[in-house]
Amino acid sequence: MAFLSLIAVIRTKAWGTIAGTLIVTGIAVALMWYLRPTMLSIGNWNLPIWLGLLVAVLLVIGVPIAFCFALGTLAYLTFASHSPIFVMMGRIDEGMSSLILLSVPVFVLLGCILDATGMGKAIVNFLASLLGHVKAGMSYVLLGSMFLVSGISGSKVSDMATVAPALFPEMRRQGHSPSEMTALLATGAAMADTVPPSIVLIVLGSVAGVSIAGLFTSGFAIAMVLLVMLAILARWKARNEDMSGVQRATLPCIGKVALIAIPALVLPFMIRSLVAGGVATATEVSTIAVVYAFVIGVVLYGGIPMRKLGTMLVETAAMSGAILLILGAASAATGADAIRLCPRPDEYRHGAAGRLDHLHAGVHRHLSGAGLLARWAARHRAAGPDHVPDLAQSGHP
Repeated sequence: MAFLSLIAVIRTKAWGTIAGTLIVTGIAVALMWYLRPTMLSIGNWNLPIWLGLLVAVLLVIGVPIAFCFALGTLAYLTFASHSPIFVMMGRIDEGMSSLILLSVPVFVLLGCILDATGMGKAIVNFLASLLGHVKAGMSYVLLGSMFLVSGISGSKVSDMATVAPALFPEMRRQGHSPSEMTALLATGAAMADTVPPSIVLIVLGSVAGVSIAGLFTSGFAIAMVLLVMLAILARWKARNEDMSGVQRATLPCIGKVALIAIPALVLPFMIRSLVAGGVATATEVSTIAVVYAFVIGVVLYGGIPMRKLGTMLVETAAMSGAILLILGAASAATGADAIRLCPRPDEYRHGAAGRLDHLHAGVHRHLSGAGLLARWAARHRAAGPDHVPDLAQSGHP
C-alpha cells in the first residue's frame, strides 16, 4: 500500500506541494519528539490530544477517516507511550479478521450484480406502475425502491446508481427540482442504511459481538419507521403538485411489470427470512444471494456485460478494502487506549509486593473501566500474555 501511495504521489508531479508537505511533516515530527518527555508526563491527557483532537483536525482538512485513526494512533504510540508501535499492526489485523466480515465484499458484489443485470430497475418500474400516478407518487417510488433495493444490496453506491437513473427523468418532467431529488435520494439512502443486509449492522455485530439476526430484525423495524415518516413528509411537500398530465398504468401493464419484477422481489425477503430464522449466517446468506442473483440475472435479465465485469470486481475490492481498513484503524485506536489504561506488570509487582491476585484484578478493573472489551474472554486475551505466566508461577490454576 505504501508503494502504491508513493507512485500515486509521484504521478501528480506537484513537486512544490510534495516538498512543502515533507518539510512541514518533518518539522512537526521533530517538534513532537522534542516534546516527548512532556507528553509522557501528562498521562491520560494524551488520549484526548492524540486520539481526539488530532483525529478531528485531520478529518477537517480532508484526510480519509481510516488514515485519521491510523495517524492518531501512530502518533500516540510514538510520542506519548512506552509501548512499541508494532502493537498497532496486531490490532489492525485483529480488527479486520472477524469471520462475519467475509460477508462485506460479497454483499458489495451483490449490489454490483443488481445494478449490472437490471434487477433493481425492474423493482423500480414495478413500484412506478403502482404509485406513479398519485401525488408524491414518484417520491414514494424512490423511497420504496431504496428500501427494497437496499434489502438486496449491501452497497449504497450501487443502490443509488440503480434508483436515480430510472426515476430522475420522470421526476424532472413532473416538476421536481434537482436539489429536491438529490435531497430525497440522500435521505432515502440514510433511511435504508439499517435495512438488512446492512453492512453497518454486520460491522456492528462483528465489533460488539451482537447477534446479526437480532440486529437485522431491529434494523428493519427502524427503517420502516423512518420510511413512514419520510413518506408523510414527501406527501405534505407535494400537496400542491399538479397531476393532471399523469396517466395511471393499466392493469395489464402492471401485471407485465410485476411478472418481470417478481424474481428480483423474492431476493430481499429471502435474505431476511434466512438470517432471522437462523437458517444461515450472514456470510452464508450473502453467498446464496450472489449465486441466486447471478443465475436469475443471466437467465431472465440478460446477464452481465463483459465490459462491466472488471469494473464490478474493482469496485467490490475498493469498497470492501476501504471498509476493512477503517475497521482495522479504529481497532488500533481502541487498542492504544487500552494500552495506556492497562498498567505495566512491574508497577503492580513492586507496588503490591508480589501479590499477583491484586495484579490480575487490577488489570481487569482497568480494562473493564475503559469500556473497551465487553466480554470476559476478550479481557483475558488482552491481559493474558503479560500476566498469566506470573499467576501460573505463583501456584494459580
